[in-house]
Amino acid sequence: MADRPPPPAVGGGAVRASLVWNAANFAVSQVASAAVFFILAAQLPPAVFGVLALAIVLTDLIATQGRSAMTDAIVQSQDFSRPGLNAAFWAGMIVCAAVAAALIGFRHELAALFKAQELAAVLPPIAAALLLTPALAVMEAIVLKDLDFRTLNLRNMAGVFVSGALALAVVFSPWREWAFVVQRVTQTTVSFAFLFAATRWVPGLAADGAGVSTFARRAGPIWAVQGLNVAGARVTEMIVGFRLGASDLGVLRVAQKFFEILHGSLTSAVMAVWLPVLSRLRDDPEGARGFFLRVMSLAAMLVIPAQLGLGLVGPEITRLFLSDAYANAAPLIGLISLGALFVPMSFFRAPILVALGKSGIGVVLAIIDLVLGATAIYLFSGSGLVTAYTALVVVWFATLPISGVIICREARVPLRQFARAIQPAYEGALVMAAAVLAMRTLTAPLPAAAALAVLALTGAAAYGGYLWLVRRKDVTESIAFLRTRG
Repeated sequence: MADRPPPPAVGGGAVRASLVWNAANFAVSQVASAAVFFILAAQLPPAVFGVLALAIVLTDLIATQGRSAMTDAIVQSQDFSRPGLNAAFWAGMIVCAAVAAALIGFRHELAALFKAQELAAVLPPIAAALLLTPALAVMEAIVLKDLDFRTLNLRNMAGVFVSGALALAVVFSPWREWAFVVQRVTQTTVSFAFLFAATRWVPGLAADGAGVSTFARRAGPIWAVQGLNVAGARVTEMIVGFRLGASDLGVLRVAQKFFEILHGSLTSAVMAVWLPVLSRLRDDPEGARGFFLRVMSLAAMLVIPAQLGLGLVGPEITRLFLSDAYANAAPLIGLISLGALFVPMSFFRAPILVALGKSGIGVVLAIIDLVLGATAIYLFSGSGLVTAYTALVVVWFATLPISGVIICREARVPLRQFARAIQPAYEGALVMAAAVLAMRTLTAPLPAAAALAVLALTGAAAYGGYLWLVRRKDVTESIAFLRTRG
């Protein structure tokens, strides 16, 4: 009992607010997003997904990781003065404008490199949308200053509905290949409009050169950590596109999309609170340690069964929602789901290390992951997509547990306490997997929808039942943590 994590002094209320609004976001926008995705997947061939994936690979280092790094740098500095926000905006705009110009200018060369001529057509609008990134980052930071998750999630819902409606209109038109491009550009534009309406922030035309330089030095390491943290997945997609072609890359992206929908509702709530809360607890090591352990325990209980469960029902999902062109998606969903076993060690690594002021360590770990993962994918891609991804999973099992050890060391959390905090989730997930696999023999003759429903209910009952019967105290303590204020 001595290893049980102490209740933190602050943070439960922030996580609760984030979870409540992310639950609303899931119930509305994620369901709508999933519905749009399934319709688009039914109407479009894998090659169209592959071309969009290549465009995303080339832009997301700015559009997603760059924006997140800018937002985190502003929140971490707590400089919300007009000169400080202007400096952040113009530092980001310099980078975004340069990248957008390069992608548009070299679009034909990039299309030839990946043997996907359609890439030259879709890159200009997607690259041009990067120019909205600096303002989005600043406005998100303003909203996060007060942990206003309501505004952020309402923004997400509005973006999903408007962009989804336009994408569906386009996919049933003569220009159906443009559905994904319309969806992505529209979602960025709606997000910008919503946040502007909430903050009314407008950048100043003048910027202090020293302030711009100072912000760039602050945001740069954060960007490196976050960019490298996802670079493994992006480089994997580039290698698959280069070695196996747009169709195989499209199948991979469809398989990954199921997990992105799931992660969007579960992990974003936790991701959003690491930096602001741990930054406030820098002078309270005991409070920071308690918060770390409680959030890790809660995140493991939510994410591990959900992601692993998705992998267990991969065959039923592909039969129900996808065409025969996506046959390889089922084993890929199963392989990707194994990443759930390392969520506490990998997915939250970047924001935790940034919040602890240990960005350099995050960069080193991300580079190691990138090099080993890219090497495995490249060497085994000649044997097919499933074999290549299997090699990548082997790399995960060999390297990611080390990240857990390093995170605990930097957070000054005893490894034994960390293991104790996440142990109930692994135990419950093991019981869930055994129950679902046993039930599959009985559901084999059923239609895909019925089989999926039975297996999902079986998994949920097994996992929830185990935690309630065997680990009830851990569950009630997590609930009590969410009820705390702060």
